[in-house]
Amino acid sequence: MKLFATRVWGFDPWNWPVVVFGRKGDLNSLLKRSLPGDRIIFAATLDQERVEAQNRGRLLGMAEFGRQIARTEKLVRRDHMSLNDLDETGQVRWPFALPMTNAWRFPDLPNTVEALGHQLPYNATSQAVLLDDRASRAVGQLRTEPVDLPQVVEPYRALVNALPRRKPTTGPTPTSATFFVERIAEQRAFTYCFQFGKRDLWKIGHTGDVKTRLQDVNTHVPSEALGENWHVFLTHRWESSIDAHAMEQRVLKALDRFRTEGERVRCSQKELKHGWQAGALSPSSP
Repeated sequence: MKLFATRVWGFDPWNWPVVVFGRKGDLNSLLKRSLPGDRIIFAATLDQERVEAQNRGRLLGMAEFGRQIARTEKLVRRDHMSLNDLDETGQVRWPFALPMTNAWRFPDLPNTVEALGHQLPYNATSQAVLLDDRASRAVGQLRTEPVDLPQVVEPYRALVNALPRRKPTTGPTPTSATFFVERIAEQRAFTYCFQFGKRDLWKIGHTGDVKTRLQDVNTHVPSEALGENWHVFLTHRWESSIDAHAMEQRVLKALDRFRTEGERVRCSQKELKHGWQAGALSPSSP
């Protein structure tokens, strides 16, 4: 289990059953670095105007979080928001949220620096930072008490409970729901194979937008130094994200002996094409 941390003004899961962000990119970063069952701890800032005296610089609570992005105002009532939670136009300062699916409080309010062995970095104010093993073990020794969550998070909790915990990465499994989700399972999608430069290094995945996905993947490649980046090698269109994900898994299974990290494989182009063809075979293949 990975443990993340963020700075907050308070911890009130019954009225604020969410992990909130001002920027969607910061939320997406947490999703990409985490798996179902991972947790985030909430450390109070030292703000004398917004944080109660007994909470300043203390660890307040911890939560597991869902995998579906929601709007904060859909899960937090306006009468539970203060003026500090709104900007000058009356909009929520942290509009992007992940619903809590389980929550605990630290009744002893441990000092953040003493508990973790160090102060949280500056970016923990707006982002979720990953704790190292030493700090995670220290948090695991702290006394906790479970906290009730409101009924509004139950649909999100049900989806998370249905997901596998701490398995090797296979990419996110698409799912349908009546509330907002990042990817709609029934929309047309593609299984893709990206090649890194001219090397025998491939990345297998699925997406609803190949061009945007390629841009996202190359964002983390220092192409100005390497002179190479990922490019599209093969795609296969499906009528649903579920089918595209299923082919992704069939291809990865066929190429399992060549897998390196995540959804990457290192093999010859001939071996890659054999695995791709094996994965494309399906009664529902267009």
